Amino acid sequence: MGLLRFLLAICVVLSHTTRYGNGPVAVEAFFIISGFYITLILNEKYINGNNSYWLFISNRFLRLFPLYWTVLLLTLLCALLIPGFNAKAHPGGLEMYKEYGHNLSFTTYFYLIFTNICIFFQDTSLFLGISLHTGNLYYTHDFRITNPPVWQFELLTQAWSISLELIFYLIAPFILRKKWGWIIVAIIGSMLLKIYGSTHNYGNDPWNYRFFPFELMYFLLGSVAYLFYKNVIKKVQVPRIINIGLLSIVAGYTVFYSVLHFKYVYELYILCVFSFMPFLFKYTKDIKIDRFIGELSYPIYITHVLMMNLSRTAGVKHLAIPTILGSIIASIILIKFLGDKIERVRQARVKSGKGVSKVSNALSPIIYN
Repeated sequence: MGLLRFLLAICVVLSHTTRYGNGPVAVEAFFIISGFYITLILNEKYINGNNSYWLFISNRFLRLFPLYWTVLLLTLLCALLIPGFNAKAHPGGLEMYKEYGHNLSFTTYFYLIFTNICIFFQDTSLFLGISLHTGNLYYTHDFRITNPPVWQFELLTQAWSISLELIFYLIAPFILRKKWGWIIVAIIGSMLLKIYGSTHNYGNDPWNYRFFPFELMYFLLGSVAYLFYKNVIKKVQVPRIINIGLLSIVAGYTVFYSVLHFKYVYELYILCVFSFMPFLFKYTKDIKIDRFIGELSYPIYITHVLMMNLSRTAGVKHLAIPTILGSIIASIILIKFLGDKIERVRQARVKSGKGVSKVSNALSPIIYN
């Protein structure tokens, strides 16, 4: 599924640099993929001697935080050392602190520093405003009418979705090892909440794809897709031509989603990602180039705003191509000099457990999770 993950990351970049891409749908597709992989590793990797909540959580944090902190530091250095970077950066970055810093209370500063460093609760910045009279945060139904917007104080603004991922990781071991019935009940509950919200003035951004209770169902759909893979698809031989056809459909759908305007285009796309995933995973899990391409998705996602701001500072008018190329190159460098080293540490921590199976060992380099 590496190609799909890569294409989804590129769609997010395009949504921030052009009018194409449809980032919100790409993010929700990522949530489904995340649910699939997390269920897989909890059931096939973190078992027996490795059945440790701390081992699972700390390995997830090692997967995300070092790359995030590296890009955060690079963003700070660019803001401090490159003339005009803050003025050209979008959103505001350090320019927001320069303009409004004297208005902020201690608790607001603490919140902003904590969320920038720890990622947790970055999603809540889309549900908050700042009072310039008191400097304190307050709840808002619509962040678009606040001034200044709290989310623009986040240096890596796209990390709000990683905050939702982290929440899912914290609760995943308590949900994903349950029987199908409990997972289905949780999906229905999340779906009903989202439907209720959309019909009661909670269907706009950020509620429509940034509110965790509404988004939980996408993670859990990925979990159901894994269970279908484990109990059905893993045991049958699917003709290669069918796998290639399914991959072509979902890849093409992902690329051209933003120019498709037929009824239920969104629902059909989510259905395709969900239902094709077991087949795509079985078909691509042993393909090295697909694995490598998939590994680029997270660093592309976390570096693309920095690359976009650097391109804008350099006076580039059409940001899409330089941002995509810059993000890909930066991602390869980050994986080569940092990601691969951290991955060896993570896998060694798992292999040190007495309960890791041969299947789990075989999966380790494949899924990069």
